[in-house]
Amino acid sequence: MGAEAILRLRQIHSNIVVSADEYGALSTAEADLVDGDAISFGTELRHLMQPTVLTADCIPLALWSKKRRRFTIVHAGWKGLSSGVIEEAVSNLGDVHLQGIFGPFARSCCYDFGQEHAVELSSLIDVDMVATGRSGQITLDLYRGALEILKRINVEVIGEEPPCTICNSESYYSYRGGDASLRMGSFLI
Repeated sequence: MGAEAILRLRQIHSNIVVSADEYGALSTAEADLVDGDAISFGTELRHLMQPTVLTADCIPLALWSKKRRRFTIVHAGWKGLSSGVIEEAVSNLGDVHLQGIFGPFARSCCYDFGQEHAVELSSLIDVDMVATGRSGQITLDLYRGALEILKRINVEVIGEEPPCTICNSESYYSYRGGDASLRMGSFLI
């Protein structure tokens, strides 16, 4: 990828955005000691490090400001959505003209989730995220929640709808689909 090191966080399902500018050329081992769920960076550090988030069923989301030439890679599951990680990531970019794109994650067709918790999360985010899966079970629609958040803060979403990691386990790792130890790396090139 052309970088000397990978900057990867110890992801804790939070709203913490880490600025890669503060860490210079950390080794991968050192970067793994930093807690957070989003990495903000500018183009000037790209030759030194490749900011990366790991996901299996959580949302990988890339956000960027063309004007400021800054980027943020976000790891957002239901805990991240509820704690405001997307809003923090957008705030960190410091621009009102942003774009974003989703990577693969667990979609409402398969993401089993208790109705009580789905209703509670829907209320917190103020959008109905309760869905019914393919086999009639209650599921959570992370995509609907994330899209609503991005719409409210005026982020233009580009690209196609992301695939479900659980439905497409032949192509993607899925924690809920049985790949408990494997993850996918998301980064910008």
